[in-house]
Amino acid sequence: MGITLSKNTIGSDPSLVGTRSDPKDSYRAPSQWKTYDYVIVGGGTAGCVLASRLSENPNATVLLVEAGQSHKRTFFTKFPMGFAKLLKTKADWEYYSVYLEEPDFNSWAANGAEGWSYDELHPYFMKSEGYAASASKPDVKLKDHGFNGPWKTSEPDVASLYHVIMEACAVLGIPWSPDLNTPNGTLGASSFTAFIDTKGRHGTAISRPRAIGVEFSQARNSPRYRVHARKEIIICAGAFNTPQVLLLSGIGPAADLEEKGIEVIKDLPAVGQNLFNHQSCGALCVRTKAAGSWDYLAKPLPGVFALFVG
Repeated sequence: MGITLSKNTIGSDPSLVGTRSDPKDSYRAPSQWKTYDYVIVGGGTAGCVLASRLSENPNATVLLVEAGQSHKRTFFTKFPMGFAKLLKTKADWEYYSVYLEEPDFNSWAANGAEGWSYDELHPYFMKSEGYAASASKPDVKLKDHGFNGPWKTSEPDVASLYHVIMEACAVLGIPWSPDLNTPNGTLGASSFTAFIDTKGRHGTAISRPRAIGVEFSQARNSPRYRVHARKEIIICAGAFNTPQVLLLSGIGPAADLEEKGIEVIKDLPAVGQNLFNHQSCGALCVRTKAAGSWDYLAKPLPGVFALFVG
């Protein structure tokens, strides 16, 4: 039924969704833990979309575990250009993200990951996206986007300074790219497509070891709780925390796990390796009149004065 029609509960009390882990009874049978069909670790874009899709089955129970607080408590998540104020803060765990292009997916398939080529994954990208076309970007090819998915994307408004920068890029020979979210990759200059809706809101095998549950707590020294998954545990904790969860669970390079005193469940040397960051030129500093940029949003009172006086 999806998140809009399903019976759902949102809360911060782990006792409502999990069974408290008793150190004296660490081998309590998983059947005695609170149980769900699917347990998803990580409530970012991918985790939320998966939770919504899986809950379309009215007979399925889905638990989504997220470490971060609600975005509703953070002011700068309420309007698109506020994202810059979230970088390198508690809101993004001070992490860096990574962008994958068509060759990256195809290299996975070439190295044995059957079904993971770009062409094979593309239909799922289309199904997940709910793109809102904009008259400001008439050169975006609509065939490259999906329109009915829960992953809302749109073209945010830009300050007038943006057009000056694009003209300067053209003079320098930097190619214009109308859409960075296509198989053509990210080489060139363009505006970005944001994960916001039209209202401007941010939107295993039995013969081998098998993950059967998840243990979590609200803080390092807080009580721990466990939940059991009948069918699957899906880790969507991002490029940093997904391998971290696997490593702490004993899945990764055996030598590294043994060095940290972690019991090796499965020796998988690639876990925690091969992270590629895309290049960034850093900040571009220019001087402009107040109305030419949106810097006044960072300091509302001085900004209003600058808009009317400068």
